[in-house]
Amino acid sequence: MERNIPTRQRLVWVALTVLWTLVAVGVYYLAVRTSGGQQLDEELLQRWATHNRPVRHLAVMLRMFLPFVLLIVVFRLCVVVWWVRRSLVAVVAVVLGVTIVAAMALRDVLLTRPDMDYGDQNTLPSNHMAFTVALVGAVLFLRRAGSRWDGLVAGPARPDWHVAAVLVTVVVAEATVNVVTYAHRPADPLAAVAIVAALWSAALAVYGVPRWGTPVDMPELSTQAPAEPLRLPGEFR
Repeated sequence: MERNIPTRQRLVWVALTVLWTLVAVGVYYLAVRTSGGQQLDEELLQRWATHNRPVRHLAVMLRMFLPFVLLIVVFRLCVVVWWVRRSLVAVVAVVLGVTIVAAMALRDVLLTRPDMDYGDQNTLPSNHMAFTVALVGAVLFLRRAGSRWDGLVAGPARPDWHVAAVLVTVVVAEATVNVVTYAHRPADPLAAVAIVAALWSAALAVYGVPRWGTPVDMPELSTQAPAEPLRLPGEFR
């Protein structure tokens, strides 16, 4: 666990956890438990989904490909920090595991969809979308701790706007292909985003925002230059 988490910071993450939970509950209630919400969700699905076979096949491939690529990236970042900050890997593993279990339990067991002439099969939340968003959160979490594809970077974290832009594009693309392929109604990926955002907010409320290169965690790295890449033993070059 991160040491000396500021009380204000912890309260912010707790508030965000509650906020995102309320958003998820609201999406479920409006889109699933009301006749007007079900109708709007179905109309948007019919409007945005496609019957064009080439486009649909491409969307199906992207729906499976995007989470797989993110999983590889997260695995690589976890390998980079494993020998010096295993707690980071544990946080990622817990959030990913809880995401998978929670998404499946909510969709298939806990949440129901009343029959209001718009289909009674519950598809909320989207498992693919939930896993994708959880992986995006893992990438941001690990990079904030100094983990990069080519090793560790000590010193203050710098905003990765280009990385954030790519990750936002991936999230939007995954949500789009879930609807285009008729796999999910539009509310399903939206609820998945809110649920996973709540989970990551809760994790940060408990663990804290990761910091890299502190003397407590890494005494042997205290003399390294701030921007010096740190290679792990046995790392591929």
